[in-house]
Amino acid sequence: MANKADKKTGYYRKIGFSLVEILISVLVVGGILTIMYSGFKTSNDLLLQASFESEAAFLAEREIEYIKSELVDGVIKPEKSFLKSRFQTKPEWKVSSLVAPDEIPGICKILTNIESQNKKFTLESFIYIPNSKGVTNEG
Repeated sequence: MANKADKKTGYYRKIGFSLVEILISVLVVGGILTIMYSGFKTSNDLLLQASFESEAAFLAEREIEYIKSELVDGVIKPEKSFLKSRFQTKPEWKVSSLVAPDEIPGICKILTNIESQNKKFTLESFIYIPNSKGVTNEG
């Protein structure tokens, strides 16, 4: 930068920013950008997780309601069994269900698991089937 003489004192002073001021400014801006990037990455990860859970909850609920209708119609027996999904899903998604009688007579437990890559979602539901023979606590 150019030097400029002070009219009162006659001394020259430099006009502009010093190297230290520029370095401090670069550090502050770099720190702010790092924090912003970290925040954007975290919000993106949360968005992907929420998207997976939303779709998985829909698929699991659909699967459970279908199994419940088959249990009520008598197509599936209320005994322990593992079932694969009856609906078409994305290729990387795995949907499986477990149907098992509960300790309370007439109650059947349905557990649906959904897996995609390294994410898992589980939904559990119960249904009362009056004419079924459940596990009893009687000897």
